[in-house]
Amino acid sequence: MKKRISIFILSLICALSIPITVFAAEYGTEYPKYLNYSGGAYCEVQSSLGRGAFVVQDTYKTDYFGFVGTGYSLCNLSNTTITGRFVLQNGTVYQFRFSAFNTPEYYYESGLTREWRAVTITQIYNTNIEFIDNTELERDNNIDIFNNDSYKYVVVCLIILINLFLFLFTLAYFFER
Repeated sequence: MKKRISIFILSLICALSIPITVFAAEYGTEYPKYLNYSGGAYCEVQSSLGRGAFVVQDTYKTDYFGFVGTGYSLCNLSNTTITGRFVLQNGTVYQFRFSAFNTPEYYYESGLTREWRAVTITQIYNTNIEFIDNTELERDNNIDIFNNDSYKYVVVCLIILINLFLFLFTLAYFFER
């Protein structure tokens, strides 16, 4: 009887170890109606300019954007300058850029003044961009816990199969007696 109980407890522990909790920020994916571009990498945000969305080339969807500091201040985490457009809800369009390892800026023109000015982002609403965040603040939206590593997939599948085998073996052992 002790052997049956110990096998059952071992199987239960193995079965309960299978689920893996993944924490990632959940941002909406609804494309902003006021954004009059038909595609690209986009991100709708609340910013120092107001609510709006920036759109950049589609190739910047993954492995380029992350965060600086503890808030939602987006940052270009690459060695290239990313340019695009920032469109406010009211239809105002600005030239927009993320310099290498820097936060966003928009191009300001008024009279003789022409300069790049910083944009502060305080909230993210909708996006199709996959953010990088290796901190424990869980602002990234990448839920691939294996990071596209096929070796990790194989190991986890083997663990699941072993746990399933142990569980079925335990059930068969209990019903046999």
